Amino acid sequence: MLVVHAKIYTMADSGVIEDGFILTNGQKIKGIGSMSSCDNYEDQEDIVDVHGMHLFPGFIDAYTSMGSNCVDNFEGQSGHEHLIAPHLRVIDSIDSQDSSFKEALSSGVTSVAVSQINTRLISGQISAIKTYGEKIDDMILNPLVAVRFSLSQDSDIFLNNISKSKISFAAVIREELLKAKKYIEDKEFAISNLDRFETPVYNIKYESLVDLLEKNIPTYIDVNTKDEIFTAMRIAKEFSIGSVLINPLEAHMLAEELLADNISVLCAPFSGGNKNYENCGSVAKIPGILTKSRVPTAIVSAHPKTPSSYLLFAAAIAVKEGMDRMEAIKSVTIYPAKICNIQNRVGSIEIGKDADFSAFLKHPLDSLEKPKLVVCNGEKVVFNL
Repeated sequence: MLVVHAKIYTMADSGVIEDGFILTNGQKIKGIGSMSSCDNYEDQEDIVDVHGMHLFPGFIDAYTSMGSNCVDNFEGQSGHEHLIAPHLRVIDSIDSQDSSFKEALSSGVTSVAVSQINTRLISGQISAIKTYGEKIDDMILNPLVAVRFSLSQDSDIFLNNISKSKISFAAVIREELLKAKKYIEDKEFAISNLDRFETPVYNIKYESLVDLLEKNIPTYIDVNTKDEIFTAMRIAKEFSIGSVLINPLEAHMLAEELLADNISVLCAPFSGGNKNYENCGSVAKIPGILTKSRVPTAIVSAHPKTPSSYLLFAAAIAVKEGMDRMEAIKSVTIYPAKICNIQNRVGSIEIGKDADFSAFLKHPLDSLEKPKLVVCNGEKVVFNL
């Protein structure tokens, strides 16, 4: 397929190409450039002329529970063991035929990170997937984006009256990380001394924290207030793990600290949070404040609280509240791609990356119109030209 006469926002070193083309080959981008360098394009069999439309990489929603409707029932259970489940794989609960995928795709959202609905202190593994496909295994971009933690008093853990103490949240998370760290150390020692020591009994929970403790993946961690953010930062330093904060309502007060600790932030502009947080200000202003301070930031929908199909509307609201327009586009393309460690495939329009992009008659931050063209994995999934 050859798409011609597009204003291409590459989100890469090429910047914005005013009158450009994209050539695809199967599921990948084969060529990109200015129309002046597109020779003999009339010879192509499948030519799509978008007549100057605004063309963007497929948008990425880095925090959703899309297609995952599994909610746990802890009635009658005591202790905190049931609140620790890093081994749960969200992809085992995703319904790939859930209508929310089609709705997101029709708005140009081609990739999402999916997490279980948060009802635990450690609630399992987050995965990144495409919004287009029949079989979930064929839709996976990154099966292990992060492990999800919670320190937030607004979380469903508190709302379900399972625990009422933030200090106990932190203590239990520390305890589990220390146990996992000891398990890993004992296992490595035993392997190097097999003639004298037996390896520890296999523990699926601790095994599921290996990638986190070895710095291969970060934790997605629910926080709201400054004290919760500071606790998350403290735990991250203690165990030398990466952190991505989920919708921290007071993050704008700690931008310098977050930048210094290389902590990324997921902002949901439509989320009002707890009304008692008097200093949180307008939630929609937070992404702009953070990006001006160079804190890695992605705008998210927090689906199902807000449908993922409203992701661009959320970005437009952030722009209205002071966020730079190009930063807003990056916050739903290349920034979430990097946070989810899928930037080798999506997030920008470059040769060799997945052929995921959408074309709009008007700039999507200026209009609520849906895209006229959406391409995912090299296939035209929306075509209204």
